[in-house]
Amino acid sequence: MSETHESRYCELADLADARLQLDEIRHHIHQHPELSYEEAATSRFVAEKLEAWVTT
Repeated sequence: MSETHESRYCELADLADARLQLDEIRHHIHQHPELSYEEAATSRFVAEKLEAWVTT
């Protein structure tokens, strides 16, 4: 059975082009910690990043 784009999971190599951007996101989240179940700023930050990726 041949693998199609829709049926395959994301692999590490698929993220190579986004490496710097993902590192910046990780650093931002770790530099602005929030208490468990009170991650309002983190949720907002992640939602903004996801929305930006969808529109590009």
